[in-house]
Amino acid sequence: MNTLLPEYTPKDDDQLFFLHIPKTAGMTFGFVLDKFFRQDQIYRFNWEENRAEFFTLPPQTLAKYKLIRGHCYYDAMLKALPRRPICLTLLRHPLEQVISHYWHLHTKPHHPNYKYVSQWSLDEFVNAKEFSDFAANIYTRFIGTTLNAQSFKSLTEYQEAKTQERLLINQNHSDTLALAKQRLAEFAIVGLTERFQDTLSLLAYTFGWPPVVSPIRRNVAAHRLTVNEIAPEIRQKIITLSSLDLNLYQYAVELFEARFLQMSQNLLDRYGHRSDARLSYPLSRSVMQRLLDQHARQHKADYARQTKFSGYSVTPDDQTTQPSSIMPTAAKSLQGQRVLIIIPGTVSYFYDAEGRRVAEALQDLGCEVAVHTLTTYPEDSYDWCFLMNLSEIVHAHGNDMKGVMRYVQKLKGCCRQVGMILLESARSPWFRDSLSLMKHAKLNILLDLGFYNQYQHASRQAQKVYHFVFNGLTRSEKKTICESKFISGYRPLPWTFVGHLVPRRLKLLQRLIEDVDRQGFVYVVHFTPVTETGPHLNQAQLHEVLLRTRYKIWCSHVDHAYVESIRFRLALMAGAVPIKVNMQPLDITEPLPFSNLMLDERDFDKKLKAMDFEETQHKFIHEFNALPLLETGLLEVLNKLD
Repeated sequence: MNTLLPEYTPKDDDQLFFLHIPKTAGMTFGFVLDKFFRQDQIYRFNWEENRAEFFTLPPQTLAKYKLIRGHCYYDAMLKALPRRPICLTLLRHPLEQVISHYWHLHTKPHHPNYKYVSQWSLDEFVNAKEFSDFAANIYTRFIGTTLNAQSFKSLTEYQEAKTQERLLINQNHSDTLALAKQRLAEFAIVGLTERFQDTLSLLAYTFGWPPVVSPIRRNVAAHRLTVNEIAPEIRQKIITLSSLDLNLYQYAVELFEARFLQMSQNLLDRYGHRSDARLSYPLSRSVMQRLLDQHARQHKADYARQTKFSGYSVTPDDQTTQPSSIMPTAAKSLQGQRVLIIIPGTVSYFYDAEGRRVAEALQDLGCEVAVHTLTTYPEDSYDWCFLMNLSEIVHAHGNDMKGVMRYVQKLKGCCRQVGMILLESARSPWFRDSLSLMKHAKLNILLDLGFYNQYQHASRQAQKVYHFVFNGLTRSEKKTICESKFISGYRPLPWTFVGHLVPRRLKLLQRLIEDVDRQGFVYVVHFTPVTETGPHLNQAQLHEVLLRTRYKIWCSHVDHAYVESIRFRLALMAGAVPIKVNMQPLDITEPLPFSNLMLDERDFDKKLKAMDFEETQHKFIHEFNALPLLETGLLEVLNKLD
C-alpha cells in the first residue's frame, strides 16, 4: 500500500481528475476544487450536454482543461485524456452511500431508474436486479473496472462498455478489487466523506493550497432515514451485496489514516513552534489551519524561486539530445503498431512502473499501447506483446506456472511477436529463472533494459534471444528533471540505504553510521517479494524518502558487478545522488555512465565524505540529461526485430 503522502506542484500541462462517485459529498468537494482554477480550465463531466460531447473532443481541446470532474470510470478517463492525470476521489461507508443513493434517486425524475425507485421501499430497492446493475459495488466498478475498448467515440459507446463490464464483475470480482486497490494507492487524494474536513486538509497539504474550512454543503438530501432507523436485515443485505466496496472502503480508511498522520507529523516537523512539541494527535483544527497556512506560503515561495538549470532546457522534439533527423523518422517507423505490455500487477511495483515507462516511450514513437495484467488484457490482435519479467508474473499469479503458461500461449495466438523484458544482471539467479520460464514458453525475444550490453556475460541460451536496450529517460522524465523543485529542495537526510538484509550490508551500514553521518535513513528487510502490502518500500514511498535525501547508497548482494539503471533513475527523479558501492572489482570492459558514482568498498566512506553534494548532483543530472532516451533504445531494437 502506498501510504506515503505525495506532494505536488502542478505543472502547466498537468491535469487533475476528480472521480466523483455519487453520494460521497463529491459535489461539495468539487466546488472546493473549482476555487483553485479558472472557469475555462474546468470540465464538469456531470452536465448532460458535456457528457454527450466529452468523448468526441480532440486531444488538443481536452489538454486545455486543468480540472476534469464528474461521474466517469477511471479507465475511461485515462483512455480519453491525452496524458495521465493526477487523480482524486472520496469514499464513504457503503451502507451510508447506498441509503443516501436510494433517497437521492427519489429527487431525480429525469433519472432512468426514477420510475422504479420512486415506488420502491428501501427493501425492494436493495433486492431488485437494478440495484445489482447500477448501485451495488459502485466504488469497485468506477475505480477497478477495465473497459473492453481502447477509446470511445461517443457517450453511447462508453455507456455500452460500462453495461458489459457490470455483467462481468461478479465473474472476476477478485481481480477487479485488486486492481481497484492498486489504482487507489496511486491517487493523490483518497478522501473520506466521514472525515471531510480532514480530507480538505490533505488536499491543501498535497498541492500547497491555502486550507478551506467549513465549505457550504451541496446536494444534501433533505429527508432520509438514518442507518440506525433501517431494519437490521436490510442493513445486512446491503453489506452482503456491497462486499467488494466494503473491502475497498476499509483499504481506503487505512490509506487515509496513514497519510493523515504523516501529514500531521510533517507539518509539525517543518513549521511547528517549540510549544507545539507537547501536542498530541490528532491536532486541533486551529493548529492544523495555522500549519497549513504556513505550508501554503512556503509552497508559494518555493514555486516562485523555481528556475531552470542552464543547459538543461528540453525542447518538445528533444533537439538537445537527438539529431533532428532521427526522431521524426523514428516515430514514423512504428506509427500505428499495436503493443500490449503485461505487468505483474499484484507484486513488484518496480516492474509495474517500468512497464508503464516502456508503454509511454512506445506511445511517443507512435504506437498504440495498452498496459494490463494477464487476467485483464482485452482480447484483440497486437503486433507486439512484452511480458515484464515472466518470473514476477508467475509469482503474481500464486506461482501457478501452468496457468500462466496457458495465458502466454493464448497471447501468442493474438500477438504477432511475444517477448520478455528484464532489468537484471545476466549472471544472477533471477535472470536464469526468467530465462528458464521463457524457454518453457517458447519465447525468442528478450529485451534487457540497462546501461550496458550484457551479451558477453549471458549464457549461450540467453545470447540466442538477447537484445540490449539502453534504459534512458522517457521524454516526460527528461522534462521533469528540469524543474529545480526536485533538485534544490530541503534534504535533511545525508544518506539513505534501502535493500535486503545480508551480513555484508550490515558491515557497510556500520561504517556509514560511524564514519560518515549518524543521521541517515536505513530500511532493510529479509528476502521477500515486493507485494502490495509490503514489507518493502514501493516506488512512490521510496520517492518520498529520496526527496529528502542527499545520497542514495546501495551495494549488490551478488558476487559480480552490475549497474542497476533503475536505481540511478529513481535517484535522479527525486534529486538525490546515487552511490553504488562495489563489493568486487568491476569487470565491465565498455565505458559506463556515472563511473564517478561507483565507489570501491575499501574506501567508499572517505570518498563520500570528501564529495561536494551540489557539485556532484549537478554533474550527475547533466550527464543523465545528455544520455539517449528510452525511446531511442526501443526504436533501434524493434526496427531490427520487425
